Amino acid sequence: MATDFREQVKTVEEYRDATTFLYTPVIMALKNVNRYDAKDADMKKFNTFDVEKDSIKAEILTTEQTEKHAIKGKTAERVFNIYLGGAKAKVSFLNKNVNLQKSHDKVIRGYSQIFDRWALGGDRGNNGLLVSSDPNRITETSVQIPQASGTGWNQIKALGDVFTQLILDVDKYTGDRDLVVYYYGENLIKLLKSITESNETVVQKLMEDKFTNRTVRFVEVPSLVLPASLASSNGIVVVSQNSAVLEMCQEPDVRSNGTNDEDEYYWANYVVGSVQVSAEEEGGIIAQPLTFA
Repeated sequence: MATDFREQVKTVEEYRDATTFLYTPVIMALKNVNRYDAKDADMKKFNTFDVEKDSIKAEILTTEQTEKHAIKGKTAERVFNIYLGGAKAKVSFLNKNVNLQKSHDKVIRGYSQIFDRWALGGDRGNNGLLVSSDPNRITETSVQIPQASGTGWNQIKALGDVFTQLILDVDKYTGDRDLVVYYYGENLIKLLKSITESNETVVQKLMEDKFTNRTVRFVEVPSLVLPASLASSNGIVVVSQNSAVLEMCQEPDVRSNGTNDEDEYYWANYVVGSVQVSAEEEGGIIAQPLTFA
């Protein structure tokens, strides 16, 4: 322990470099990321262009042809509201038992969880992964998983049928081979983490094995970052990596810091920026609500 509290004070860069990340936002499993300058705190409007799939044809071209088939598309407007959230942390020089690096790590953890809550539940008009008004996002009719009987295989089979249908839906809409499967809810998590009685296989592994010839990553959404509206819900969201985008302006960070020698305290300004998840084409995000009998 430093004899003088001020010996713990580092530069912003030093705190960043020494950060122990106690929580990694689950939304960062998405690889297609558009970053915007947080200084431009404003509403960003995009005119998106989506090709009409039925119009994509390959005609056999001949030297006599004077016209070629036209691939059609449609435009739509998407809005991303850019804003920053933040706070100033203050620690008195008299509080000599405080470890400033650990305090910094905890603030970054808290802001990372806020970042996830905004990204999952939507915030201030932005669409989230789990709560969204995105017209390209597909929400399937809720499916009920039956109560387990005997060895519980009836539950596993029912869940397997859900995943099989989701794979068919992906093939129908995007055909993407690079997927992220988010899942949430106490009952679903317990079922996926359970072990089959017959061959000692984790149920999640059985579900992952259904995605043959695909790259798939299963991501569990912790209950502490779930939107309040989904606190007692269960569900699956499949994201086609090449057909969805994470829009953001500022990851959790310490922006500035210093000391006030007159009033004897250390201060640090922390920020986190708005975030949005969008499907860039129909079915780029497919949500499957579940209920358990």
